[in-house]
Amino acid sequence: MIITATIPADDVPVMWPIVRRWIKDACAWTLGVVKPADIRSDCMAGRRHMFVIMMGESIIGSGALEIDQTSVHVVSLGGSRLPSGWELHLLDYLVSVALSCRLRTITIKGRRGWDRKLRPLGFVREGELLVKRI
Repeated sequence: MIITATIPADDVPVMWPIVRRWIKDACAWTLGVVKPADIRSDCMAGRRHMFVIMMGESIIGSGALEIDQTSVHVVSLGGSRLPSGWELHLLDYLVSVALSCRLRTITIKGRRGWDRKLRPLGFVREGELLVKRI
């Protein structure tokens, strides 16, 4: 069973050594726009929200969200050995976060490969962003 869960800000320092590689790899695709150290400090300060993707008791992925008055933004997402269908569980989590914040939009800024994965889930490309309205 795959579970995606938010990490409390106080637990970010403990989780960081486990998730750092995925955050670092995801940030590399931004060509320096998003930096791992900024994600870590922003998550610790509550300006962003770290999440983990788990299968059983193993952490298989991680990312960070930024929430503003209009949208839930996925600013980082990475993992290894993600099983088929993991994106459905992630989408359920993102929709839950958005609705709990009374928001109706989820955005992901990323490379074009995400188009193939997320288009079947209702995301559409709008400029540099993949957007899902709920």
